[in-house]
Amino acid sequence: MEFRILGPLSVRADGDEIGIGGPRSQRVLAMLLLQTNRVVTAPRLVAAAWDQDPPATARRQVINRVAALRIGLRRFGGRIETHGNGYRLRIAPDELDLLVFEKLISDARATADHAKSAGILREALSMWTGPALAGLSGELIEREAVALNEARVAVLGDCIDHELAIGGEVALVPELTQLVAEHPTGERFVGQLMTALSRTGRAGEALAAFRNLRARLAEELGIEPGEQLCKLQLVSCTGNS
Repeated sequence: MEFRILGPLSVRADGDEIGIGGPRSQRVLAMLLLQTNRVVTAPRLVAAAWDQDPPATARRQVINRVAALRIGLRRFGGRIETHGNGYRLRIAPDELDLLVFEKLISDARATADHAKSAGILREALSMWTGPALAGLSGELIEREAVALNEARVAVLGDCIDHELAIGGEVALVPELTQLVAEHPTGERFVGQLMTALSRTGRAGEALAAFRNLRARLAEELGIEPGEQLCKLQLVSCTGNS
């Protein structure tokens, strides 16, 4: 089986999509997947499915939805176990994209070779098909999704650091330009873009990127760029890399 949460929630078996019910059933499954191989209490599943306003029948509805998921997944090897006041979805490490993503990150951090680390991190990033749990609403699910999306951005930053360390600045400029547009107050991507531009003889553009960020930070957050970025600005001014 293949479970995906790094993008829209999806369950596949033998290449075919498996139906998992309506939005509340999807939220229940999503929470079980977010806590894969750990027990999730029934109250937490109720909170995931209904936020702060569950109906009087919420507990019974969760029981019914878990039972339906158990039956639907059992045909393909899925295993939902009951443990006291909760449930545990048992799956293998290679069956959930999040677990594969985390394993690849661990592998990348275990090597001191920049090229190898970058390659592994690019493979990890390729697991994503969109924002985590895209299309699923609910306060608890959305909070978990935000944390996953932030983790992806951090891993991308790490990957670019490795690629800059092996001289990949020319190829990185277009990607970094797009990332700065998507994260206009993100100092890390701006700093990486400034480094790439400076190394490719585009110091003027690097300084412009710094000034644009400085203006945005002042207007939106009332702060100045950090010390590291200010040092990069000085490097760009002198034309050194």
